[in-house]
Amino acid sequence: MFYVGQRVVCIKDHSLRFIKRGDTFTVLDINSCSCGDIHLLVLTTNHPAYRCGICNIIHEKGDWYASSQLFAPLDEQPELSETTSENWIERLLPEPELV
Repeated sequence: MFYVGQRVVCIKDHSLRFIKRGDTFTVLDINSCSCGDIHLLVLTTNHPAYRCGICNIIHEKGDWYASSQLFAPLDEQPELSETTSENWIERLLPEPELV
């Protein structure tokens, strides 16, 4: 799930290369399409409309939105990002029994 103000990373190049894999952005607005695709505004370009990449419907909302399928949320919580897989395994395994 995405929200306005969230930091995201592009995980797949846009077909017109407006955004490229590895680019990071802040979500400025969210719009949904009648086909169910969620669109994120990450660049302000003053375009009068944009086309849904899934169903080709033209949306007359200004600026340039891209499918949320091109993005992944960035984990900016240091306490989680510093947790290693070994730490998670230790948390999930039961305590050893004392004999």
